[in-house]
Amino acid sequence: MCEMGNVDDLRDYLMDYCGTAGAGCGVAAMAQMQEIEDAGGDELVRIADDLGVDADQFEPEEES
Repeated sequence: MCEMGNVDDLRDYLMDYCGTAGAGCGVAAMAQMQEIEDAGGDELVRIADDLGVDADQFEPEEES
């Protein structure tokens, strides 16, 4: 779903998203951050869906 350049953008966004939750000492958020760090593109999209994040915003724009 995500191309390689956008996988890094999605990963960065999800790390920030979970890091904000983890700032309150959320153990689950910290575990989620490790999962995000290790995940590939398809897995990141699944994680984003689970968190309610629209992964489509990280799809590359079509060139005209």
